[in-house]
Amino acid sequence: MSVSTAIADVRDGFLRFPLWRYMATRELRLRYARSFIGPIWITLTLGFWITGLSLLYGGLFGAPLREIAPYITLGVIAWTFLTSVLNEGARSLISAKGFYMQSDLPFTTFVWLVVYRNVIIGAHHMLIFVFLVVIFGLWPNANWLWALAGLPIFLACSFAMSLLAAILTPRFTDLEPLIGSIMQVGFFLTPVMWRPTDLQKHGFIADLNPFTHLLSLFRDPLLGVAPSAYSFAFSIATTIIVAGVAIAILARYSKRIPYWL
Repeated sequence: MSVSTAIADVRDGFLRFPLWRYMATRELRLRYARSFIGPIWITLTLGFWITGLSLLYGGLFGAPLREIAPYITLGVIAWTFLTSVLNEGARSLISAKGFYMQSDLPFTTFVWLVVYRNVIIGAHHMLIFVFLVVIFGLWPNANWLWALAGLPIFLACSFAMSLLAAILTPRFTDLEPLIGSIMQVGFFLTPVMWRPTDLQKHGFIADLNPFTHLLSLFRDPLLGVAPSAYSFAFSIATTIIVAGVAIAILARYSKRIPYWL
């Protein structure tokens, strides 16, 4: 497969939107069958966890609950999305082996499925933030419009990372638990619950962390703050690099993937 064909695979996978939309919604319905409130129970569980974290870190850093609760809420929602997309993306081709071996679907169809499914779940989680907006009166301002520019970059980078994991995991099966471990450690090294200014002398930990800037593009606009140009540039560069590596590997090893599965 040439690079242009690999890019076409990404495009064709996206154009199968009716298929992976149906598969995602069907899978969620089956997952929450016979559940009274469906996927909302996960949101409620996450809400209780965020409440505990907000009280804890608000006390540790001396931050008002009105400031720390929305900050932690959006950080946890974004990190939960990234973790799920990477972990599920790593096994997306393996899980869809039956579909793939019996059809001519593009490789990326199943990666798009993973991202879309988690977008739906993430939208449910955003109900927690809506609740905080009403409680604390965090009404929208003009900076919320930055989300229109930041969110597509956030999703594009998530897709690129998921695609790279999906291609490599069938060949290197140890990669899946490694990704899980990296995301667990990354949770504490990324300003999900703490703020970059809290690091003082060790600010480079946040500045050189690509997840810091992805979270900034998602979180800052909804907190009424415009993301920095540095975060935009860093996130775009990260997306281009990861997508370029994923497409190059797909072009080079696409014929071997069925044998790895």
